[in-house]
Amino acid sequence: MKKFKLHKNETYGIEIEFATSKVNEIEKMMQQLKETQKINDCWILKEEATCDEIEHDKKGYEINSPVMDHQNHWIHELKIMLKVLEKYTTITSTCAIHFHLGEQIFEENTRYLQDFLLMWSYYEPIIYRFSTGEYNEIRPFIASYAKPLNISMSNQQISALEHHLEMKEFLTQFMKEFGKIFAVNLNPYYYAMKYRKNKHSFWEKATVEFRTFATTYQYDVIYSYLEMILEMIEHVKTLSLEERSLYLESLKNRKKYIDPNSFSSEEMNMNPYFQLNMKKALEFSKLIYQDEKEQKQFMKIYTHKRKSYE
Repeated sequence: MKKFKLHKNETYGIEIEFATSKVNEIEKMMQQLKETQKINDCWILKEEATCDEIEHDKKGYEINSPVMDHQNHWIHELKIMLKVLEKYTTITSTCAIHFHLGEQIFEENTRYLQDFLLMWSYYEPIIYRFSTGEYNEIRPFIASYAKPLNISMSNQQISALEHHLEMKEFLTQFMKEFGKIFAVNLNPYYYAMKYRKNKHSFWEKATVEFRTFATTYQYDVIYSYLEMILEMIEHVKTLSLEERSLYLESLKNRKKYIDPNSFSSEEMNMNPYFQLNMKKALEFSKLIYQDEKEQKQFMKIYTHKRKSYE
């Protein structure tokens, strides 16, 4: 069984979106699983209107996991929930998987987070294609709720990536224009830090959210999604100055900027984010994975797209 490469103090959570006309069956099954202690009581079913399929009498929902860590039982619970969803639900082109990683993974080190965002921006077209998982198209409305960083960041935000800042100062500067509709969402981290002393704050979990990934019920694909993020984070913790300069200069010299407050999915052409670039994808995989098998698995998901949305 493939385990996520998490250290003991590191945590993650998953939101899985889908459409269904059988919500009663899902609720009943989840209740039985909780009563028999096969899954934790904190697995939650919530409505998600963006996944509604009105013409097929299916409503959109999402499953939210508990806060999970490196222990094996969380993987067993995730696999159980994937089987439930596979039985009773449908994946549509509006459905996504969102990952939340606890703030501990960045070790309160601003440079790690800055360098991660720089690396993500540089390889963003590779990441978006990889994020489609098994599917042979990029989700049509992805630009509405997972906007690419490399064309959405303002010059002020790029400047914030360049300078040495305390984490709170960096997030305060960076979050002036940035929010939940971006590929990497820092909102939960920013607001949890801002309101940490407020016991009644909604923002109690300081996490970084990743929003580009297409829903799948295949554990191996979910593993590869999250493992890519984890390996990127490990890589940037030892990022060379030369590599950092490459990413930063590429961002500064970008050919396109679209104000994230104004562009919609109709205005944003996401097709370039699905085009194959084998040279850059291989370069990326060799940078972040030390294991050749993991490099090959990344390239397999990046290149092979056999499923179509219903």
